[in-house]
Amino acid sequence: MDTKSLYIMKPLAPGTKLSIYLEDRSAFDMDIQNTSKDTLILKRANHKDQIIVNNKISIAVDPKVDIEVLNVSRKEIKPTVRIYNHKSKVINEVSDIK
Repeated sequence: MDTKSLYIMKPLAPGTKLSIYLEDRSAFDMDIQNTSKDTLILKRANHKDQIIVNNKISIAVDPKVDIEVLNVSRKEIKPTVRIYNHKSKVINEVSDIK
């Protein structure tokens, strides 16, 4: 594991989402890995939604953009999220999809 990265490994129950942003709203980079065959959806402003099934994606997050990782499947999923190239505290919280 990269010691300069933050890893988030929170389980997501069906119908929940993981929201991620930086305290100072600056830009950062991230990887999202879903090793299951169940569906996660990545939502971010000014981009098409991305489906993540048994795959890993890497993205650059623009300043003032919130990231949401939605579990739209019927099973719990435990994605691995890696945050790097960040200069501020990472805020992450799980909540219900509205």
